Amino acid sequence: MKDFFEQSKDYFAEKFGDENIRYAQVHLDETTPHMHLGIVPFNAEKKLSAKTLFNRQALQAVQDELPKYLNERGFELERGEKGSERKNLTVPEYKKAKDELKEMTTTLEQRKSEVLALSNDKTPTINKESLDLKDETKTVKVPSGETIGIGKLRHEFTKNEERKTGNVIIPESKLNALIQGYEDLYKSNEKLKKYAETDLPKRIEYVKEKYKEVVRDYNDLVSKSNRNIEKIEDLEKENKKLQNQIQKLYGDLYNKE
Repeated sequence: MKDFFEQSKDYFAEKFGDENIRYAQVHLDETTPHMHLGIVPFNAEKKLSAKTLFNRQALQAVQDELPKYLNERGFELERGEKGSERKNLTVPEYKKAKDELKEMTTTLEQRKSEVLALSNDKTPTINKESLDLKDETKTVKVPSGETIGIGKLRHEFTKNEERKTGNVIIPESKLNALIQGYEDLYKSNEKLKKYAETDLPKRIEYVKEKYKEVVRDYNDLVSKSNRNIEKIEDLEKENKKLQNQIQKLYGDLYNKE
């Protein structure tokens, strides 16, 4: 940051003369650090000429040249939009925009909480033990391995044996709970899809850009306010100087009388 402001000051020194820069103060009391630069408008003939040095064309030239000057020295700076008709917000407009931004941010936070709640309120607790599942079996006759007789008269005995059918038995209450859980999960999934369709990420980006715009306008207002304060201070000094001169004139006239 120090290097940035020093290089910026060097640009104005080269363009308007280092001897004509009366002060260069960096202010860190706002969101964006900025520098106040005071230049005495002397022309090539060393005469005061603010109208020629700081007219519209000259200021546009500064806006064109300064970004190039700094980029050549390792910074990444973009020139402001030429011919932009963007107007600074008034104080009431700024406050209104700030309130709207706060309201949008609150709404987005609420929606974010709802989405997180939808995605976290269902935990996978389904398992065979919790559902009291039992394998279904049926009685079937199988060879016992015992026989009687010989040849064609030979007879093999059978025995009854329980075998799994491949189906399971579940208590009705557990089945109903399982169905309800599936329905709740389906509804949650539909709500998540609905939020996704509202394009929430783009809305968040819009709020971020809106915030940046409000901050820029606020900084512009603060800068204007600071410039007005400086002008008022200068006028007060000039007024005091004139008062002293008037008092001196009155004093001289009084002494002559």
